[in-house]
Amino acid sequence: MTSKSLTTFVSLMVAFSLVACGGGDGKTDPGWDDDVPGDVLPDNVQIDPGEADDGVTEDPGRPDPGVDTGDPGTTEDPGTIDDVEPTDAGDATEDPGTQTDVVEPYCPCTTEDFWYCGTDGQDYQGARCAQCAICAPGPNCVGCTGSVNCGESTDDFILRKGKCSECLDCDLQDECDRLSFASCGKVCAKVDGVEASYPDLCVLKTASGCSDDYDELILNFGDCPRPTCEPCLGQPYNPVCGSNSKTYWNNCEFNNAATCFGDTGVTRACLGACTTDSCTVCPNTCDPVCGDDNVTYMNACAATTCGTKGKLVAYSGVCCPECDAQPTNPVCTTAGHLRRNSCYAACQGETLCPQTGEAVCGNDGKDYVNTCEANCRAGGVLHDGPCVGICEQCPRTLNPVCGVDDRGNFRSYQNDCFKTCLGGTGGTAGLCFTGCQNICGSLSTPMPWDPAGQVCGADGFTYPTACFPEKCFGGLAYVAGACP
Repeated sequence: MTSKSLTTFVSLMVAFSLVACGGGDGKTDPGWDDDVPGDVLPDNVQIDPGEADDGVTEDPGRPDPGVDTGDPGTTEDPGTIDDVEPTDAGDATEDPGTQTDVVEPYCPCTTEDFWYCGTDGQDYQGARCAQCAICAPGPNCVGCTGSVNCGESTDDFILRKGKCSECLDCDLQDECDRLSFASCGKVCAKVDGVEASYPDLCVLKTASGCSDDYDELILNFGDCPRPTCEPCLGQPYNPVCGSNSKTYWNNCEFNNAATCFGDTGVTRACLGACTTDSCTVCPNTCDPVCGDDNVTYMNACAATTCGTKGKLVAYSGVCCPECDAQPTNPVCTTAGHLRRNSCYAACQGETLCPQTGEAVCGNDGKDYVNTCEANCRAGGVLHDGPCVGICEQCPRTLNPVCGVDDRGNFRSYQNDCFKTCLGGTGGTAGLCFTGCQNICGSLSTPMPWDPAGQVCGADGFTYPTACFPEKCFGGLAYVAGACP
């Protein structure tokens, strides 16, 4: 056997004996396998440091720093190896006794420069702080304390930038100007199905989530009139202004003011909300109108300045929603108002004009059954008794206008007043047809068509010949001679 074969044989025998005698108290043999720290020697086996062979290190308690084992991660003292779980799979080769690359928890957070309003309605100084407080713990939010299962979107935990109590981009005067809301005072609005009063438009905008369409939530200016008077619960809102400058929900609440609120000695100042506490830019004049939002306002100024929606007046007087569906049949009241139907008149507390009496001629040149009707429909009385001429209120100055009558036909009118009086529309100066002038000539130089000369038309105008009332003004009756 050669020396090389002898050496190989001895090595194999040593290895076999070590395997056969494995076990012991955990003393690691660093020369067996550098990658398996669990290989141990029995208690009664000692290795002479002087007999180290290739691949076997000397005294395991004192590794020779000059010996390169080929694995820098196994040069530690095998007697002090701890079984420590690495915190990160990528750091498994670290010295477990001196860990330095530990993943910090995502939360708690550190404050940032900007405030955010969280989806929980709380203010947070930074988006990360909002996430830590609102989101549930998870791989992407280590240390979070909330309960919301947040995804990748900040919408899960941030409502908007800025504090919850304000909209960063809301300037009160700008909002007032944009909405033509001159008073810039309190508003009543319905947010998330709940009616409430808000000090001003910016507070309302904030409550709506800073939406640009927040003005669509406005119900009326001023405080929300709440039906707190038990006898009137459930009755519709139709405000009444008391002499104490307090707005009551409706006439019922006003009549029960003493019982419900202890407001004694109060009289009704006006129908509609008081302007003194809700629309101070408008005069405290009582002339109720119904706005296009079906709310009664103290006067047209309050409706068009502080009202909502289109800021328009639907009709004069208080709102009567119960009458809206009834057919239109205009009626006059003794107050001089023309109401859409008798229901509206009753709603306003007004009395209808009588249908009998002494006939009069109204200011519009039409006959009316009595003065009440003439005042209501014509704005006054021209004279007692029936009208004796066509459009008596119009001047007798012949200045022809071509307009369109109620049948859609072109018609010549004596002047603009006659056109309006007889229900004509449009209008251009002069007679309608050149054919009339071809037959009759001009008013200044008439053709000698009628030898009788001038005639007096039933309209009270003197025409140079009978051709004009007959051919140019629709067959108007006339008598010979000039009008007196």
